[in-house]
Amino acid sequence: MADDVITFVLDHQSVLVTFGCGKDQSSGRSSFSNRYSGLVGLGRRLEVGSYSLPSQFGADLMSICLPRFYSGKGSSLSFHITPWRRTTSAKLLINQKFPLFYFVNLYKIFIGDKLLPVHPSWWKFTKGGRKRGVTVDTGTTITNFPLDLYIVFRYLFRREVGDIPVVKGPHKSLDTCYKDDPKGRPLYFPDVKLYFGEVNQKNMLLLSKERVMIHFTGYYCLAFKGWNRSHSVLGSTQLQGIGLTFDTFENTLSFDLDACA
Repeated sequence: MADDVITFVLDHQSVLVTFGCGKDQSSGRSSFSNRYSGLVGLGRRLEVGSYSLPSQFGADLMSICLPRFYSGKGSSLSFHITPWRRTTSAKLLINQKFPLFYFVNLYKIFIGDKLLPVHPSWWKFTKGGRKRGVTVDTGTTITNFPLDLYIVFRYLFRREVGDIPVVKGPHKSLDTCYKDDPKGRPLYFPDVKLYFGEVNQKNMLLLSKERVMIHFTGYYCLAFKGWNRSHSVLGSTQLQGIGLTFDTFENTLSFDLDACA
């Protein structure tokens, strides 16, 4: 562990920051590619016991924008201020078991105009906070659903796509892929609508195009997958180009579509 001083350019404030070095990040195994030079902890602010940057900066307000993957643009990260309008907002839920995580009040999912037919308990963490619930994590690439829930999601998505045949794609973890049209005609895939708290346009996050499908050479693959855990994680593929405002004073997470596309 070591300390250093960071001085912010805009207001010339200086903050003492504690940081450290690590090799094996999880269970004795290296969990991160050697392409990464470091990790930044952005977990929600805690008064004690946390080295996340919001905790060290005393910041209840954090804004971040991850540009589209192939835009060539850099990302932005701000504390204490946000440049975004806060068009759509979710409620941040406090989970005492996992206080650093950003749990949100996901209410319903639609694929096209069809409601995903799952019990609402999937979206709420259980008493004690150990199981279920939905977190937002910019460090997770693809949105993960519990396997049983994902099977229902996948079935409905494939049904809405229609008669385009599903094929084996280039990556094992992505199991719903379609070949490019051999004549170069565009393929159309349904939007995914996430509603927070209630079914209301003001509480809807609309996911379409590359936020739903990943385009590889010759293939389009669904950018969601299942895993053997009980909670869901909304990842950066779905969040690309969206201005995110994390407000842990008001306990809201706001989304502004195409803010940094």
